[in-house]
Amino acid sequence: MSHTIWLLQRVVLAIVLMIGFYVLTFVTVVLLLWIPYTEYRVLHRVDARLALGCLWLAYSLVTNLLPRRDPFTPSGLLLDEAKEPRLFGVVREIADATRQAMPSEIYLLGEANAFVAQRGGVMGIGSRRVMGIGLPLLHGLPPIELRAVIAHEFGHYTASDVALSPWIHTTRSAIARSVAAIDHSIVASPLGWYGRMFMRLTAMVSKRQEFVADQVSARVVGADVAARALQRVSEIAPAYVMYSRLDVMPLLRAGFIPPIHEGFHRFLKSERYRELVMSVRASVAHAPDASASDTHPPLPARLQALGASPLTTLLPPVAAATSLLSNPDKYERMLMVGTLGATAVDRLRPIRWEQVATGIYAAQWRALVTGHGPWLAPLTLETLPKGREALLAFAKPMKIPGGIENSVRLRHVSILLGAALGVRLIDAGWVPEHTPGSPVTLRSGARTFDPFRAVARLADGSVSENEWAARCQQLQIAGPLLPPALAAVVRPISRDTIRDVAQEEAAARRRRRSW
Repeated sequence: MSHTIWLLQRVVLAIVLMIGFYVLTFVTVVLLLWIPYTEYRVLHRVDARLALGCLWLAYSLVTNLLPRRDPFTPSGLLLDEAKEPRLFGVVREIADATRQAMPSEIYLLGEANAFVAQRGGVMGIGSRRVMGIGLPLLHGLPPIELRAVIAHEFGHYTASDVALSPWIHTTRSAIARSVAAIDHSIVASPLGWYGRMFMRLTAMVSKRQEFVADQVSARVVGADVAARALQRVSEIAPAYVMYSRLDVMPLLRAGFIPPIHEGFHRFLKSERYRELVMSVRASVAHAPDASASDTHPPLPARLQALGASPLTTLLPPVAAATSLLSNPDKYERMLMVGTLGATAVDRLRPIRWEQVATGIYAAQWRALVTGHGPWLAPLTLETLPKGREALLAFAKPMKIPGGIENSVRLRHVSILLGAALGVRLIDAGWVPEHTPGSPVTLRSGARTFDPFRAVARLADGSVSENEWAARCQQLQIAGPLLPPALAAVVRPISRDTIRDVAQEEAAARRRRRSW
């Protein structure tokens, strides 16, 4: 049975069930009103609590059943065709190829996603076509694969599921509101069962509609391109989240704004991105089949339907589809204003990625080391704590915010020792370097060193004392962990302070146990 026939049957069934829900609700309302009426006619009296309960349930069902307006709140930036003729030209080409009308509005989104919808009006009446395209997709896809994504979205128009979606959405909302309004009542069970059946059916339709949209994409750009686009989108979405969290947000919190567009391109060429892609592919390969409530089929099934297999090698870097935009950096800033507010964004100072390591991270390390100078003063490079227990023993007398749990204390002391190693090497002439997707490393000539990775290896015991001593000799560092300039003005922590802090931590543990 073809996708089209299957979809037609399921869509007809969805419409029948949608009508059935309204009929069932209407019958339920009539029954609720009939109960106090019958009590009065037969017994010539009315139980006030029973009558009020029935009237309230009937009122709740009627008010939640009535169709409501579907206000559309844009989640991105409304694009102007006069300012972005290249992107609109691509969308228009795909619209012509699929014999569909252009969307009334196209929005640029701040997430790695794309959508089409009929929004506004009531039950689809008075609605308009809108499309959203994520800026991260333009960063990570070549123009031909962006065409595949847009063609997929137009495939939803071709399959007419976008025209049906306002009805489905309205019914889903009405079911959810109605079931919530009568929860724990005697009529909740049949309506809840009917609602779950409707949700499962519409989820099945949604999954099959994705296959239809994929076929449309394959007809427009070719099955190979459509499959590559599916694979790459599944990897770009988590990559952009990771890039934002690990590379961009720390700089924003520090009061700086880097070139985000350029940084994401660097991230897509990094080892961290490669590891993420391999992890995503492994999780997809071992993921269970889609559940009844999922609206999208699993990626392997979609690739198989296109005659392709999941890739085992990394897709090569591409010339990004941001070339279709007049000024990607301007849109990045505008999207950020929508998220953080204009005042917050205006306070951010521009910084190049080449300045990040020296201008931000090295300064943060030094501030952290200076604040913990008394604790670090007794340590030498040769006698750094080695192994998990040694690190916890070193952290035990420290007063660490929220540091009752061992995992928190271990993380804190690992960062502290990594920062101290970094500052020590910087003062010895090493230069910090950083690029998106890579840790901050130190360079001296042809030699590189990652201080935090070194501490992690000390913590897990993968480096022995002799190996660490040899490493220090190779790096030509020895003696106190603190740089000479800082060690000269720092007094080591006293035994009395250690005792007082230990007592405070013990009291905090007792309070926590009592809670």
